[in-house]
Amino acid sequence: MKIGFNPAIKNQNMYSAKHNTSEHTSISNNQLAFKKINQEFYNMAEKMYKNRGAMTSWWVERITDCVIWNEISVQDALDTMDAVRKFVNKGSMKAFERKYNYFKNY
Repeated sequence: MKIGFNPAIKNQNMYSAKHNTSEHTSISNNQLAFKKINQEFYNMAEKMYKNRGAMTSWWVERITDCVIWNEISVQDALDTMDAVRKFVNKGSMKAFERKYNYFKNY
């Protein structure tokens, strides 16, 4: 399964996860202070937060893999991580910040 492809959404190609921008999100621009966000990753984090009360380490590993394999840009990953920071519990914040800093220096 390609990340970002949802057969229920019309007029979407299977590579849309690379090109999602804030104009395609359901989040208003005044809520977030960045220009790009990967909506698929944001939705995954939000769903995990609703179901479990926090994001899982799987999410961080998945976004890392996508950056390494050039499925999303480093800047998009940083922007997305800024957006989902509110879903990270305090116990996981140190690991989350470590990965965030890794991307900043990537």
